[in-house]
Formats: sequence, C-alpha cells, structure tokens
Amino acid sequence: MAVDDERKGMDWKERVWGYTGAGGMIQAFAAGYFLWDLQICLRYFGVFGIGLLMHAVAALIVFSLGFRPFVNFYGPTFILYELSSPFLNFHWFFDKLQMTGSRAQWYNGILLLASFFCCRLLWGTYQSLRVYQDCWAALHIQNTTSPIFPSFSSSSSSFLSLMSPSTLSNDDKPTGIPEILAQRHMTGKESIMRFQPSPSSIDNIPTWLALTYLGSNVVLNTLNFYWFGKMIETVKKRFRAPPSAGKGGEKKKKKMENEGEGEGEEEVVVADVIVEGVELDGR
Repeated sequence: MAVDDERKGMDWKERVWGYTGAGGMIQAFAAGYFLWDLQICLRYFGVFGIGLLMHAVAALIVFSLGFRPFVNFYGPTFILYELSSPFLNFHWFFDKLQMTGSRAQWYNGILLLASFFCCRLLWGTYQSLRVYQDCWAALHIQNTTSPIFPSFSSSSSSFLSLMSPSTLSNDDKPTGIPEILAQRHMTGKESIMRFQPSPSSIDNIPTWLALTYLGSNVVLNTLNFYWFGKMIETVKKRFRAPPSAGKGGEKKKKKMENEGEGEGEEEVVVADVIVEGVELDGR
C-alpha cells in the first residue's frame, strides 16, 4: 500500500467507484476465506455462536461489494485487521501445549492486545470514518463528468470509444481489458475508472448500497470492541494468582472448580475470535 502509486493519487470519487487489480486480488482472497468461514459458522453454529456468524456475513458483504466495484480502495485497508491474527493463534496454542501462564504466553499476550488495539480499534476506526465520509459524499454528489473523467470530453480516444466495436477492425479488436489498456494507453485515472460504463452513469450511489456496506462495517467494528474486552479478560484469567488456602479454603476451592467449568467456554471465545478473521484477522 505504501508503494502503490495508483492508491496515492486517488481522490474520494476514485476511492468509491474505482477499481485496481491489486485491490481486486486482495478482495478475492478475503471473500474466498469468508465464504468458507460462513459455511463453517453455519455448520458448527452451536460452537461458534451468533457473533462469529454475524462477523462472517458482514465481512463477506464488505469484501464482495468491492467487485461492483464499490470502495474497492478500502479492501487492502481493512484486511490489515488481520495483523493481530498470528498472536491470537499463538495464544491458543500455548494453552493447548500446557504453557498456560508461561512467560512466553505473557509476552505474546501483550503483543496480541497491542496489535489488536492498534490494527482493529485505532486503525480500523479511523479508516471506517474515512469510508463513511467518502460514502456520504457519494450519496450527495451532483451529476458531473469532468472531475471524474477529466480527459474523456476532450480526447478522441476516450474510454467510450474503447467499448465500441465499430471503431476497431477485426484484427485490432481487443479480447479483454489488458489488451484494451495496452492498445489505448489509458491514463491512470481512466484505468482506475475503467469499469464505469460512461461518465453520465456516475450519480449518487444507491442508498441501499451505502446502508448495506456501512451497516456491515458497524457490525464488524462493534464485534472488534466486544472481542477486545473478552481478550483482556482471557489474558488476565491466564495470569491470575490462585486463591490462597486457609480460612474459607473450601469456599475458595469450590469457586476455583466453578471457574474451571467455565474455562472451556472461555477458550471457545478465544477460538471464536481466531476463526473470526483472526485466522485472516478480522475485518
């Protein structure tokens, strides 16, 4: 993302309606994963619960809409949520390897919470505000052609002519988008907006589209904040000092046994967050 020149020059219109191959590839990987995640959450609903099912549905919607194209720009942005996933998986493996409460799990827990907080809560919330702003602008855009397609009205080799078979001989007719781009030497902006059929088709985005995308984004952010609280509880539980014996020891022992019964449930929460996207990460 830092070295992608196409992304650097995008304005809000191109972030909403534009499409790049790199962004599409990332969204394809993410959509494929969340399609698998959805069927797993449905098949084992009793294990993973409603939270992970909501996450799978919302994430699949968010990444699939990029192929409309709609906010394709934000696909790579939100997949960075998954940077916290390795640490969360390590935390789960430490429990399974009988290393609960070890120094290695403690250090990993710190990295897990720090990466989750930075990638999902800080970065994710900031980028969500940006996509809300872009969608708000797209909902209230005045129909115009020049800002989005600056060269179309003045160039004889406009994008519209590319899509007209009558302008090409049989030998010169392109067989796909790559050939079209190579033959016509499209500029950066024209390439990014190449899937828009015409300048006049650029209008306010449908309200249902904005509500579907932004609603899914709100669901994902809400789950991230909820899971972060659960993760803090889980990490604290792993390193909580055992109750001391002595007066009232039987009562404390019984309390420990009750906590032991709930430990499996707590681990399911951890596993839930892992499957969530934290095997991919989350968003």
